[in-house]
Amino acid sequence: MTGEAAVRRREPWPVACLALAVLTAAVLLPAPRAEATIRVAERPTWGTDGTVFATLLTGGRVYLGGAFTALVSPDGLTRLPRNHLAALDAATGEPIDWAPNPDGTVHALATDGTSLFVGGSFWTIGGQRRRGLAALTPDGQVVSPWAATTDGTVMALVADGDRVYAGGMFTHVAGSSRPRLAAFSSAGVLLDWHPEADDRVLALTMSAGAVIAGGSFDAVDHDGGQEHLVRLDAGSGAILPWSSHPDAEVLGLATGPDEAVYAAIGGSGGTVAAWSSTGSSRWHMSLDGDAQAVAFHGGRVIAGGHWQYLDHDILLPRLAAFDPADGHVDTTWRPRPNKQIWALTSDGATLAVGGAFTSMGGAVRRRVALLA
Repeated sequence: MTGEAAVRRREPWPVACLALAVLTAAVLLPAPRAEATIRVAERPTWGTDGTVFATLLTGGRVYLGGAFTALVSPDGLTRLPRNHLAALDAATGEPIDWAPNPDGTVHALATDGTSLFVGGSFWTIGGQRRRGLAALTPDGQVVSPWAATTDGTVMALVADGDRVYAGGMFTHVAGSSRPRLAAFSSAGVLLDWHPEADDRVLALTMSAGAVIAGGSFDAVDHDGGQEHLVRLDAGSGAILPWSSHPDAEVLGLATGPDEAVYAAIGGSGGTVAAWSSTGSSRWHMSLDGDAQAVAFHGGRVIAGGHWQYLDHDILLPRLAAFDPADGHVDTTWRPRPNKQIWALTSDGATLAVGGAFTSMGGAVRRRVALLA
């Protein structure tokens, strides 16, 4: 793990605290309801030998980005070299012969339907110099000319039409000042879109035609009222009204069908929260550890992280489903990953899950799981 990446990772509770929490839960929790079936890809999915920080479902494939060096077969006996970036068949979980081999961790993936955009802490990819940001063809070739390189790590990407928005730890892109936020044409031309965040941008989504950015920042464009979450005009970069802000860093963002915005939030403990498209608070759920990823899937908000308890006394570790209207947690859906979740992506039919876990739903899943 790079030094830059480490700023986002937190350790879970000490063992002693977990033991106490489990004993407490035995007293406080009612008898569990029957568990819903956790449908996993019929063929066991290949996994990775290191943490997955980004997933993307498109074109019948699931793309994986992270801090790994190989794909690992379901039985653990076969390894295929894949540095930090890989692709699987979304239906079978089998590897695709696709290996751009960036030389550093991949933190973000996005697509405009034609190219795959990759963000991270790498310096080269596909044998070409592309610091922090690159565009790839479906067959894994580096798009050229497309040289909007950065001077620091890219942590978040979102594509919208013919534009790509990036957030991270960088301060310059293609030689121009872009403090932690930037936009490009899908052809790689740096655009005149430059809101300035005073600290890391860790998550991006689109809602009602605006860019929603989250992270560790306290101010955007020197406006100190934009803590951790800001709504930006997609064309000009101007700050748009947003009614309420979280009090801790935002690690993940997703948008629902009604343009509601859902966030995975860290801090002392953690939170899953929902707002309208203009920032009116809808609901929030408190956790005892960070929420690190969020997606909308199957009519529910799915959040992942490294917590143990929801709302102080609901033992539902690391991955949970919430009603998008009121945040009510579905206690019958219990995937039970054994370690952290870092990435969630849905294409409507499949939920791709990435992280540090090695089991999911009682089955071996080496840091990658495909759930229906």
